[in-house]
Amino acid sequence: MAPSTVACVAFSVRMSRNSGATSNNMLQTSKFLPPQVFVMRWFHAAFAACALLSFAACDTSQKNGELASQDHSPNPSECGPCTANETCVGGQCVCTPACDDNACGADGCGGTCPCPEGQMTDGKGNVVPPEECHDTCASAKFACGSVCGEACGSCGGSTTCDHGTCECKPVCDGTSCSDGCGGLCDCGTGTVCNAADKCVAPAECKDTCAASDRVCGEMCGQACGSCADGKSCVVGQCREALNCKDCSLKFSLLSKVVEAGRIRQVTLALDYEPAEGEPHPRLADLRLDATRKVELTEAEEGNSLTASGKKLFFDETTKQNFQKRPDGSYQLFAYGVSDVDALVPGRIATVTFTLNELGPVSFSLTRRAEMFAPPAADAALQSTPYDSAVVVSR
Repeated sequence: MAPSTVACVAFSVRMSRNSGATSNNMLQTSKFLPPQVFVMRWFHAAFAACALLSFAACDTSQKNGELASQDHSPNPSECGPCTANETCVGGQCVCTPACDDNACGADGCGGTCPCPEGQMTDGKGNVVPPEECHDTCASAKFACGSVCGEACGSCGGSTTCDHGTCECKPVCDGTSCSDGCGGLCDCGTGTVCNAADKCVAPAECKDTCAASDRVCGEMCGQACGSCADGKSCVVGQCREALNCKDCSLKFSLLSKVVEAGRIRQVTLALDYEPAEGEPHPRLADLRLDATRKVELTEAEEGNSLTASGKKLFFDETTKQNFQKRPDGSYQLFAYGVSDVDALVPGRIATVTFTLNELGPVSFSLTRRAEMFAPPAADAALQSTPYDSAVVVSR
């Protein structure tokens, strides 16, 4: 049997904030595929040599179900409003560390989850033995936390360390409807939010939607209006929930589910729409940032992959066609046993996330080199603002 040629496209979706973590090398196209019985062996070798270097073996299905069903809103008479990762304890909102299936990772409360004995994390968030850990704070560009056992510094009181970067730490205490980081907070019992983001008694709230130039959202407990599908309310104005109109790689909001005033589910689309004459990629390594805690629950292949003769790789360890990496990113790996076929225009994938947030929540593709290959296709992509945020509000 004559050798076949394998082309594959790797897509990597990131839920943590932009950490500046370096990417793994792009998957290279092999022109000497062994007979069929060895196809999967070749696939795993290539997989280990490229952007999908170290998939964490963890079962996220239980966590996804828990996140979708949990509502951490405590009894207002005890604590007032708490955030999604807080629990009311003794009249105080206490952050609950999230360390299940998250060895060595950020615990969501400004700390770090314990590492297994004899293990540590490298600059990419991989859990490795000390003899295999060669990164430093400088090489990984970490300003806080630790790399390979080296302390890289700490963050100030209003920020928390997220994979080497000091990020804004949301605060909700019932006195303000802003968390200080671009998100919303519930006001305490018997109060409403005014134009200055302060929680005041309804009788004291004199602001109006018209005076505040708001066409959506709320003002002093009164609804100002809503936005059409595909748009989000941002500071009282309806904006299109799309990263970039002129980008070849588009990321956009398809739908959302809001229950009890919280965003519970978000479905977004990844579309490839190149300009005429633009070089098409054969390979890609994409990652997604989110400003709040989200969990990927479904990744559906789009017509671009189908028409290109590609499919999403199914991970036998997690039983999912996507993978959550140690650094919090999600990866989708699309491959096809065929010629070096380029990606055709169309829908790459539809991805659905569960969350429990007041919002707004911003999603954005992380800007990094070698997202596309060959280089000509990547150069065309890098010239566009594809990393602009997709803002999703209630």
